[in-house]
Amino acid sequence: MEVELPEFRGDNPADVVLNLYKDLGWDGETSIDPMGIVMNKNDWFRLFDKIRSTVPEEEVMNVGFLLINKGPSVSDIVPEGKVLIRRQ
Repeated sequence: MEVELPEFRGDNPADVVLNLYKDLGWDGETSIDPMGIVMNKNDWFRLFDKIRSTVPEEEVMNVGFLLINKGPSVSDIVPEGKVLIRRQ
């Protein structure tokens, strides 16, 4: 299912990622497969920039690790401004 990309919101990395998943319909309890949430590369970099803006420069590497471990995934197949949600 393809849906509109929600606005990135939150004041710290965890909130930004959790709010994204909640805005995409996550119930806050079930496990999330980051490979099942796919966005365009340009949108992913915007997400990275949003998260990066919430931490001091010396913590930017941790932002990368957060996104590697908790997603979302990236594909050029997904149009910019959309998110592909693959049901498990």
